[in-house]
Amino acid sequence: MPRLKHWIFDWAETIVVALVLALIIRAFFLQVFWIPSGSMEPTLDISDRIVVNKVAYYFCPPARLEVVVFRQVAPADVPKKDLIKRLV
Repeated sequence: MPRLKHWIFDWAETIVVALVLALIIRAFFLQVFWIPSGSMEPTLDISDRIVVNKVAYYFCPPARLEVVVFRQVAPADVPKKDLIKRLV
């Protein structure tokens, strides 16, 4: 019985550590977005998923033809949404 408890504790510890690391990575480094409209076609199709690097532009500015994600500027009473566009 002690081996079973040890095995369960090891698995629980591994799962908790993995979840905490995934939440930290998602909050500060990477985030997944999906393409909601056809404005990015033919490069990205509707319902495609992209992984966005959240820290890259702290080290260098965005370059021409890169795809960027940014928060829409809107009045306080309008809900803000994320926009995915290509720099021209």
